[in-house]
Amino acid sequence: MFFKLARLAFRNVSRNTKRSLITMAAVIIGCAAIVFARGFVKALHKAMVDGITQTVTGDVQIHRRGYLQANDALPLDLSLPIDGRLERVIQADPRIDAWSARLKFAAMLSNGLNSSPVVGNAIDPDHEFDVTPDYQQDVQEGGRTLTNDRPDGVVIADRMASAMGISVGDVVTLTASTRDGALNTVDVTVLGIRRSATELTGTEGKMVEMTLAAAQELLYMPGEATEVVVNVTDFERAPEVARDLQARLDADAPELEAAANDWKAVSQFFLDVLAMQDLVLWIVILVLFAVMVTGIVNTMLMAVMERVREVGTMMAFGVRRKRIMALFLWEAVMLGAIGAVAGSALGYALVLVFGVRGIRFQPATYSKPLFIRPYIGADFLLVVVCIAIVAAVLAAVYPARRASRLDPATALRAT
Repeated sequence: MFFKLARLAFRNVSRNTKRSLITMAAVIIGCAAIVFARGFVKALHKAMVDGITQTVTGDVQIHRRGYLQANDALPLDLSLPIDGRLERVIQADPRIDAWSARLKFAAMLSNGLNSSPVVGNAIDPDHEFDVTPDYQQDVQEGGRTLTNDRPDGVVIADRMASAMGISVGDVVTLTASTRDGALNTVDVTVLGIRRSATELTGTEGKMVEMTLAAAQELLYMPGEATEVVVNVTDFERAPEVARDLQARLDADAPELEAAANDWKAVSQFFLDVLAMQDLVLWIVILVLFAVMVTGIVNTMLMAVMERVREVGTMMAFGVRRKRIMALFLWEAVMLGAIGAVAGSALGYALVLVFGVRGIRFQPATYSKPLFIRPYIGADFLLVVVCIAIVAAVLAAVYPARRASRLDPATALRAT
């Protein structure tokens, strides 16, 4: 009986070819759009994550406990000594291929005419670009990145330079409060101006970079830093590396009171942006499924209205009502399954094509375009097909129930 109903349902679907094709076209287009949209958003997220981890956060960061909670205040009293203890813990993990220390602090930048509060970001040029390899590529033409042979040099953000009228080669004054509360001032030369890639990190447009050694001297903090950035060979294992680092820090260097966190823990605002994009995607997916369901409901209702006498005849020959309902549900399954499989295949083909060619995309919050390559997993294709079939069945419940409740005598007299 199972296969008989399936064959009969297939004949009924193919009987009105034009209407069935129109309905399946809606399912095909909807599923293809869902698959491609998911592949595009996954690739966009990967490009954005690569962008922030390879220019700002690194894969894992180590701070003193409590530093992240007070990060907005840039506290200097929650610093870490950069000595053999920390180095031995980091180098004990073969999954770590590079690390670098940073010192972040609040300061005031002045060029004699204008002054502005800034965020100082002191880096070790000999190691920083191993953990954030894309960072040095954002310096505008005509400038240069920091090097340890120019401890008097700084690199400033382009928006800050534009607002204050600062150019490469200008001498500016940097004033900062030391850990003990004393003010210290140093004259520095602008070596380069960095393009602000995004505002997602919140302070990028007010960043002033200098060498770690120069900042330690300015702040009277020799051999100390506020964070250590770690690069992991396999990015996907960053959370695991952070957990293992924390365990070794607690066991081998508890006096440091250090905390290791992967990039997600230090980029909450960025994660919120990714979550919002996912929310928008799922809203679009729900709308597309709603359109598909509406099309199937209309098709099945029309099929019921056209086949009233046919249904009455079947009932007169003893076909039970539940068989009538099952027949119409099977027809909906046919429409949904064929359309979902074809649409998923079409969407997957589009993902493969653009995955090879790539897409140049300019996010609203980025100052430079991203080059992304869409990709999708087979598990998502299976989910789309299953949801489409379930949606088709649910859409056909009302028309099928209506058909099964027809009165045989009334149905036979229908014209």
